[in-house]
Amino acid sequence: MEHPSTDGFLSFLDILIHPGPDKSTSVYRKPAHTNLYTKYSSSTTNSAKNGVIRSLTRRAYNLCSPQHLETELQTVRHVCLLNGFPPQRITTIMDEARRRYLTPPRPQQTTRQAPDFSLYVSLPYHSSLSKALKKILGQHDIKMTHSSSTTNRDLIKTKTTPPHLTLNTIYKTSYLDCRLPFCPRRATARLIDPSSTG
Repeated sequence: MEHPSTDGFLSFLDILIHPGPDKSTSVYRKPAHTNLYTKYSSSTTNSAKNGVIRSLTRRAYNLCSPQHLETELQTVRHVCLLNGFPPQRITTIMDEARRRYLTPPRPQQTTRQAPDFSLYVSLPYHSSLSKALKKILGQHDIKMTHSSSTTNRDLIKTKTTPPHLTLNTIYKTSYLDCRLPFCPRRATARLIDPSSTG
């Protein structure tokens, strides 16, 4: 919590408490805030892009008192436009978030069971391949999720040591004979064998 300013405003996390008898609230942004969020042109999933608009809109409804809500919604629209989002998409998602906030979902009478996938795979997102690949894998009972931190090392991780390698040994690896698509070639040479060092 920051110290109250001289004009009576008090900020706590992302809430700004206004002075006065009603103690109304609005969204607080630090002076260094740049209004930079995921750009619409970035190579990420549509759900992540929609999530930017949706989360900013939900925050406005959850934190703002009625007298400050419209100003905050205009700020959200302006920020999304600055980040390259199309106006129609902003309007559609903000309206959807408003409807969900004002009319909470009714409890469902019947519970649908989620599809039982036999295998899960996490791959990095690729703008032109991910949607088609997810559809193909889904036809084979394989659930695909996206991970932004997946590296080539994560994709080829194994839990067991390959039979031609020795445990507790440091190897020098050269990528000259590799047959994988991300490295030209690979050859392995043993550098240190712990059993030979007294």
